[in-house]
Amino acid sequence: MNTKINYININDLRPLFREDNVIIVVDNSVYNYYKYMFVGFEDKVIVIGAKEAIGGCKDFVKDFATFECVCNELIRKKATINTHLYGIGGGNITDLVGFVAAVYLRGIKVSFVPTTLLGMVDASIGGKNAINIGFIKNALGSVYYPSNVYIITQFLENLPKDLLLNGFAEILKTGLLFDINLLNVCFKYLDNNDINKLNDIISLSVTHKMKIISEDNFNNRAFLNFGHTIGHLLELDYNLSHGNAVAIGMVYESQIAVLLNLIDICIFNEIHRIITKYFNYNIEDYDLVKSAEKILLDKKIIGDKIKVPVISEIGRAKLVEIKLNDYLNCISMKFNLTSKK
Repeated sequence: MNTKINYININDLRPLFREDNVIIVVDNSVYNYYKYMFVGFEDKVIVIGAKEAIGGCKDFVKDFATFECVCNELIRKKATINTHLYGIGGGNITDLVGFVAAVYLRGIKVSFVPTTLLGMVDASIGGKNAINIGFIKNALGSVYYPSNVYIITQFLENLPKDLLLNGFAEILKTGLLFDINLLNVCFKYLDNNDINKLNDIISLSVTHKMKIISEDNFNNRAFLNFGHTIGHLLELDYNLSHGNAVAIGMVYESQIAVLLNLIDICIFNEIHRIITKYFNYNIEDYDLVKSAEKILLDKKIIGDKIKVPVISEIGRAKLVEIKLNDYLNCISMKFNLTSKK
């Protein structure tokens, strides 16, 4: 992996766009709010979610239709093997643009400018990109590393609170898995709105993910799936944001771990306490029995087993293989471990 993480100022972006071979794919809301950044580069821009069809794609769903639209725009702009593609926006943009870059002319250079906290600490890091097909999340994808990720925390100054919290789900996940110190720094920010802690939080979280990715071991990458097996079902079936879905997924998956005697209930109680302090939900609102069969398409399944991470103690985790039938049976059980918030 040769990705370089760059912490820069927002005013440092425009010089990057002056290269002759640059094409920029940007989310419509980002384009409209920061339109001054693109003045003079309009012919290089593809706006995703634009109302007008010229120079953009009207709808933005991370699906094949949007993927095809971006590819058609690249062809219209005469993109070549030497084109440098920039993806500017949240996690859906970096997922989409990364996949386009991986397959267009069998691979072109790509860099990301994530504009959400979730994008900065998770989606833009690690080279995993994909689009959805039907009800299957990330059905078509690749592992294709960006050359650069440019982290600009000024974008977060105008981010709605719910989108900021969306990113904190992934950061709390990282803390639960690897680093109790990261959790404590998160608590200081979330409890006291200590803005001075945000840069440290992003840096710590990115460092942990880069360490996992740099080991080039897909077995270790499986740790990062904590909360995602159940979370992806919630995201698709209940139209939840990725962060909210993963947060609930971490609780749900930890309940399964208790039922299978993989972790002590006191560990579950602490995970539940942390998540419910910051995410308002009632787990009984989500009936996953009807969705459980979709897990059969999960990439973590090996034969008749599924490999999942469980929290052995706060800040430490282990990977375990569970018989798929046992996992599905736990989903169908009524849990009595949590209380309503």
